[in-house]
Amino acid sequence: MGTGRHPGSTSPSFGSVYVVTGEDLVGRGLRGLLEANGFGVSGESQSVRHAERRNPALSPDLVVIDDDLPDGSGTELCRTIAATDATIRCVLMTGETDQAALIGAILAGAWGCFSQQDDNEEQLTLVRRAIQGYTAYSRRFETGILAPTQADGTNGPDGHRGGGARLRRP
Repeated sequence: MGTGRHPGSTSPSFGSVYVVTGEDLVGRGLRGLLEANGFGVSGESQSVRHAERRNPALSPDLVVIDDDLPDGSGTELCRTIAATDATIRCVLMTGETDQAALIGAILAGAWGCFSQQDDNEEQLTLVRRAIQGYTAYSRRFETGILAPTQADGTNGPDGHRGGGARLRRP
């Protein structure tokens, strides 16, 4: 489990988190949720440019990044952070729950991705998992990553239930 990397910090925490959101209200809500549940929030930004300047000095355990920022893409910010300091993990927060958003997060080097519509418990669970070094993706993405089920209840490349080998019955 992350311990936070802030030697001056006096309160125990589950890890240090930096929050990057394009909306002040969302940022304050996320900060309050994290702090109320034992995380240290090392800082906040509302732009890519500000986050790129502050993150190296603060060196948080995790950066939660809104994918829609006023001066750029959260996905690009995640890619920059991953290239600059591989010890800092990123989790993207998106309004989309389709397969493209998930694939974009993975390709950017994100440790996870959650939806703005996820409830507080889901968001906290995903943040904890990412800080602990596990991938953390919202259940809302499951429909995009599971094989599509056809109207007749079959799926997979061979059209059989579960896409696996077909059992033969005498």
